[in-house]
Amino acid sequence: MAKYHIDEMQGENAVASHILTASTPLEALGKVVPGPFIVRTSEPNWFRVVDESQRHVFKYAPAGGVSRPR
Repeated sequence: MAKYHIDEMQGENAVASHILTASTPLEALGKVVPGPFIVRTSEPNWFRVVDESQRHVFKYAPAGGVSRPR
């Protein structure tokens, strides 16, 4: 399992951070907030998922633009 750093983003500002292990970036994100997710294009609320061992960055947004309330 890989270690992932997940930032909950509003625009370009991180509003929360999480570190956990999972088999895939989407599995890791699903442990933080329920999906479904899409690949982020220009959505204002999104998630940055970083595979810490491979240094790959993934950007996802909630499908339908809905995110967890703050």
